[in-house]
Amino acid sequence: MRRQASDPDHFTLLAEIRQEGQGTIIGETRYAYDAAARHGDFAISVADGFQRQGVGLQMMTAMERHASDLGHEMIAAETARVNAEMRGLAKKAGFEDTGLGDWQSVHLAKRLSR
Repeated sequence: MRRQASDPDHFTLLAEIRQEGQGTIIGETRYAYDAAARHGDFAISVADGFQRQGVGLQMMTAMERHASDLGHEMIAAETARVNAEMRGLAKKAGFEDTGLGDWQSVHLAKRLSR
């Protein structure tokens, strides 16, 4: 897992595999902290061929650890109600539905442990 950052409260994690000396990015997590709202928002993407293999959960765990190390206490995301894969991944990672979504979306949040 590689981390890229220009601002400590905004970072990107990349999941990469190496084959025959070549690196291929198979996943990406972007995180941004909103000081006014006092929580971080994130987006995650895993290449189709690597989904359901634990890559997303590993990336979320690494993102949470880094956000917690920065002193952030809460992270959140929004996803489409029809995105059962993301909702399942978020539930597995300990996120809860806040009830703040609408008929199309689900708002998920998790308090980080320090």
